Amino acid sequence: LLEKRDKARRAKDFETADALLERAYSAPEGDLGLRIHDESRTWRIWTTERPSSKKHGSDMSPAELCLQIVSDSEPDKLDEMKALLSKFPGREWNILKKVRSRYGEH
Repeated sequence: LLEKRDKARRAKDFETADALLERAYSAPEGDLGLRIHDESRTWRIWTTERPSSKKHGSDMSPAELCLQIVSDSEPDKLDEMKALLSKFPGREWNILKKVRSRYGEH
């Protein structure tokens, strides 16, 4: 639909392009949303529910994984890691990535 819409826009057939846009917005089934950015020629589809934060089958949160890795590698820095995690809430995945690059994959 988006490719057809793009062709209609290039041909200056804006009525068809608008109709295709409406079809594209209504096409995702369920709780999906669609956003089209014409200037950058990009589009995104997302769900209304956030995806699970559990990655790679782990039952631990990224903050818990950080604490476990630091506890296993350098237990004396555990308080420092707790302070870092509380100082930057919402950035746990970024911190985990840095911790894994420093101490190796766990």
